[in-house]
Amino acid sequence: MNQISGNKKKLIASLHGGAGNQLFQYAYARALSLRLNRHLIFDQYGFRFDKKFKRSFILDSFDLPKGVCNEVCGFRFQIARALRRFNLFGCLLISFFRLPFLIEFPPINGSKNLTNDFSEELYVFGYWQDENYFEEYSDQIRKDLTFKSNFSKANLVVATEIKGCSTPISIHVRRLHQVGASEKQVPKPQNRSYYYSVGHDYYTKAITFLEEKFPDAKFFVFSDFPEWARQNVFSNNSIFYLESGRGSDLEDLSLMSLCKHHVIANSSFSWWGAWLAEPKDHIVIAPKSAPLMPKIPARWLTIDL
Repeated sequence: MNQISGNKKKLIASLHGGAGNQLFQYAYARALSLRLNRHLIFDQYGFRFDKKFKRSFILDSFDLPKGVCNEVCGFRFQIARALRRFNLFGCLLISFFRLPFLIEFPPINGSKNLTNDFSEELYVFGYWQDENYFEEYSDQIRKDLTFKSNFSKANLVVATEIKGCSTPISIHVRRLHQVGASEKQVPKPQNRSYYYSVGHDYYTKAITFLEEKFPDAKFFVFSDFPEWARQNVFSNNSIFYLESGRGSDLEDLSLMSLCKHHVIANSSFSWWGAWLAEPKDHIVIAPKSAPLMPKIPARWLTIDL
């Protein structure tokens, strides 16, 4: 296990959101801590505000380097959140007063200006959903994000099946964007402006392309709405619809990373399932210009919706 230096200067990174968001926040902060030679600390205070989804810290499921610490920095979190909401004015406040914050503002205002490298404690706040932020340290980050927990019995069977295939391909179907645990778990109609999920046509195009390229492909369908997947995602090849309740969501992420090729949803979760499987000779297909989509690496293929 890699040891993180106990450097005197600290880099404190806010964690918030679901598994995919936390992985982006980890990757960005880890790369920045290596670049600046700072001691990496994660602030979990933001989870107290997740009243709707009740998400929590998930990074303890990975074999992270020794020296990564956790703290609760409520005051810093509140300031960072307020500065981000101030948008351009918040950016100007940071620059003028030389505040020890690095915040991801909307692109029009810039988000990469680091004004306080001299500060003993630098607080980092954002989502950072772009591989370019941490590509320089990709090998180290993949090493960090090694799953340390064992599969459930059901998922151990799936893992064995995936490893036994010559060309296993993961398909992720995400249907429940912006649906809370207490709300009715039914996707919104596709003709509504607030519909956030990619549909049947996207998966049909992606699967057809992969069937032609890999006649021996076997598809493994991961979904938070298995019923919709069975009714809308088809293949002439062997296809395996994974049922819910087999184990934790992070086990699904691990199973995705075992596959050779990937069809991802507009989801940071399946983005990481595909990214962690690299840098082997993988094909990753992603929806183009979909809402809620992290930035797609140029080497991945995209399909118009």
